[in-house]
Amino acid sequence: LQKGSIYATINPADRYEDSIRGFHSVDLSALYCYDDLCPAIADGIFVYYDRNHFSRSYMRHIAPAAMKALQEATGLLIGKPAAATRP
Repeated sequence: LQKGSIYATINPADRYEDSIRGFHSVDLSALYCYDDLCPAIADGIFVYYDRNHFSRSYMRHIAPAAMKALQEATGLLIGKPAAATRP
């Protein structure tokens, strides 16, 4: 699919950056679209589960890069939650 045929040219969430305290708009489309193409299969993994959802396996595949992008955009350290302990 052509990226322009399925995604807006301007991220609609960007308008909230200045009006909502703590809001960060992060465009992760570079993790699943390349050179304006959004392939159905990347690195041998199905990207989409259906027309509106990504596959679980592809999300696991790009999770490290997504976490890095979110950390860079927000300045927050994001990781696995600490294991619950019993008193």
